[in-house]
Amino acid sequence: MWRPSRALTKCIFMAAPGPHVFLLVLKVGQRFSEEEKGAVEIIQNIFGEESVTYTMLLFTGGDLPKDTIFQYFGEAGSDIRNLIEQCGNRFHIFNNKQIRNRMQVAALLEKIDSMVAVNGGSCYTNEMFQQAEKEKQEREKEELRVRFEAEILNRRKEDEKRFAKREKLIFSQLERQRAEFEKQMKEHEELKHLQKELKIQIQEEVKTKEKLVEELERLRKSSEEKSKEKDLQMIKTTEEMEKVRKSAEEKSKENELQLMKTMEELERMRKSAEEKSKEKDLQLMKMMEELERMRKSAEEESKEKDLQLMKTMEELERVRKGAEEKSKEKDLQLMKTMEELYRVRKSTEEKSKEKDLQMMKTMKELERLRSAEEKSKENELQLMEKLKELERMRKSSEEKSKEKDLQLMKMMEQQERMRKGAEEKSKENELQLMMKMKELEGMRKSAEEKSKEKDLQLIEKMEELESAEEKSKENDLQLIEKMEELERMRKSAEENLKRRIFKLMKDDGGTGENEEER
Repeated sequence: MWRPSRALTKCIFMAAPGPHVFLLVLKVGQRFSEEEKGAVEIIQNIFGEESVTYTMLLFTGGDLPKDTIFQYFGEAGSDIRNLIEQCGNRFHIFNNKQIRNRMQVAALLEKIDSMVAVNGGSCYTNEMFQQAEKEKQEREKEELRVRFEAEILNRRKEDEKRFAKREKLIFSQLERQRAEFEKQMKEHEELKHLQKELKIQIQEEVKTKEKLVEELERLRKSSEEKSKEKDLQMIKTTEEMEKVRKSAEEKSKENELQLMKTMEELERMRKSAEEKSKEKDLQLMKMMEELERMRKSAEEESKEKDLQLMKTMEELERVRKGAEEKSKEKDLQLMKTMEELYRVRKSTEEKSKEKDLQMMKTMKELERLRSAEEKSKENELQLMEKLKELERMRKSSEEKSKEKDLQLMKMMEQQERMRKGAEEKSKENELQLMMKMKELEGMRKSAEEKSKEKDLQLIEKMEELESAEEKSKENDLQLIEKMEELERMRKSAEENLKRRIFKLMKDDGGTGENEEER
């Protein structure tokens, strides 16, 4: 802060008892500048608050336009108005252009005299100046003390910040070391848990392998049993078809015998028919129509049988193809085929029964015809043609029966091939099972080797864990030592800080006493 010079202090003492007025000269301009304001504050600080009682403001530049003067003084509450109010509204304005006008000076002196009269003729004494000087020194001392305390407080805060920062750094290091230790312990626990899981996994793998071996053994036995059952079914099917074929042959032979008997009977009838009357011609014509209808129905039935046989052959072909693709479907299709054959056999039996009934009806009709003793030659010719037709029918039925026998033989051969294919497939399945058993044995051995390797790795990991535990114990001891060292450092830092604060307080007290003495 600016200090008054010795000359100014000497002037005040030489002007004893003291000046009656302080004439503060200011120039009217555009505005009350910061420099002027600072100068006024310096004067007030030097001479104290009592000096405003003896201060007269003198403004130069009264010759300026009124707008400029009004702008300079401003409104109420401005800095210049506040200064005028502090000085008791005592001010005078000089016109710079009227230099020789002594009235301005006289008016100023009158205002000064009136101010002195108001002040009771007193003046600004040396005691006032000394009091102002003392107040100023006290104020400066107070400011110095506040500044010193603020500096001490700032230093203390900085020390506290440094200490807190250092403490934070130490605690962060400790926290990091603690986290590392916890991490190591966690890794140790994880390794133990992993070891347990590996043991459990190895046990589960051994159990699953044992179950797999048992399952494969069971599958092998079940496949053997199924192949045996299939062989038995094939043998039964073959025997059944052989029985069907034999029964069909016997029935065809019986039909042939019946046809031979019928032929003989017809021969007898032909001989007796020569003696039949003309009245029976109509009956014979009806009979011929009936026989024609029967022949057509027999042809249609044979066609239906042929279609059924074709369907059966197609069904057997599909069964064969399905048997090559899927064994289960083959069994189902074989069952269907057997049912179809059984149904065909039943239908053939029923149709043979129907034929027998028709033959019985024919025999009855021929019996009626036997009573007709008088027949014409035309009837004989028709009978001959009918006999020839019946002979052709017999031959065609024999050919059809032979064809059916051939088809049955083919079916038997096909079933034999299917049985052999099933046997070959069962053998292949057995070979595959053997291969799988060998592969599983190799897998078991490799798993045992891997388990041994894992056991070795686990032993190594256990040794590593033991070494890690020893290291962690050493780290714990080091951490404890570091914690003790940090605690000692913290205590020493606190003691140093206390000593420094105490020293600063001591120094603060000493500087205050020195200032008072000075």
